[in-house]
Amino acid sequence: MGGVSMTAPRIVRRDGATVLTFPFDRWLVDALKAEIPGYARTYDPDTRAWTVTPAYAGVAIPAGHVHLLLGQERAPSRRS
Repeated sequence: MGGVSMTAPRIVRRDGATVLTFPFDRWLVDALKAEIPGYARTYDPDTRAWTVTPAYAGVAIPAGHVHLLLGQERAPSRRS
């Protein structure tokens, strides 16, 4: 079937890196890009997974947990 499948949210450790998969969420993608430099993260469009180097796991895991806990809700904006 040619439809777009939903990606179940999850956070796993693989070979020391942190791998996050989740349905597209602009807030979380923007948060990951703002907090984790490009050299420390990759995105695989085939698996819809973000892989973050071990040095930035402390940033990626809390961001992913916030997303999992909020579900479809959005976190408040950090802008003043």
